[in-house]
Amino acid sequence: MTNLNQTQVPPQLLSHLRLLAPKRGLTVSESMTIAQYQAGRLRELLGITTQAMPLDWVSELPKLTVKVVPSHKMGEGTSGYTTREDGRYLIAVNKNRPRAHRRFTLAHELKHLIDYPYARIWHAGLGHGDSDSQNYRIERICDHFAAHLLMPTTHVKRAWGRGLQIPRTLCRVFEVSEEAMRIRLDNLGLTGDDDLPVATYFRRVDLDPNSLALSA
Repeated sequence: MTNLNQTQVPPQLLSHLRLLAPKRGLTVSESMTIAQYQAGRLRELLGITTQAMPLDWVSELPKLTVKVVPSHKMGEGTSGYTTREDGRYLIAVNKNRPRAHRRFTLAHELKHLIDYPYARIWHAGLGHGDSDSQNYRIERICDHFAAHLLMPTTHVKRAWGRGLQIPRTLCRVFEVSEEAMRIRLDNLGLTGDDDLPVATYFRRVDLDPNSLALSA
């Protein structure tokens, strides 16, 4: 089991992760692939082999301050944000959310931190001029990174194959919320309602335009 108290965080960690993306505008598909690769590479660079990803090392990153902030100072519905303040990066996390939620938020904001210097380049074409659509896609990319960092495909499938197939149990193993684990299992094709009539898989569904944001 990795003990980060005995592990030095590489001083160029963020730079290395940023170099994994080309310095040009990225499509949503490219951004998702890179986010997944960055999450896996981050675990490798830190030597993390445990199922639950430790995150206490994030505050050790250079020129970064991590704060937990009361809900009333975050804004309604805000889980966290990343910005620049006094020449340093700042990640703020809502302290009034459950621990599992705070962990996902911190992992999500870590992706914003990785992207920060080149965000205008990498994300320039994501919204096709629509800022709301662009922001939606960026948030989903950060969620994708967080999901792969906290719940790596190999680790989840290995646990599932060993018989841990109850989301409530798995979420404790990976230290994530049950909702996050259910979404991850669904995305991996490990869950679903096998009793649905066959016809339901071929019916036309009227989708909200926002639900198509990640398909472009």
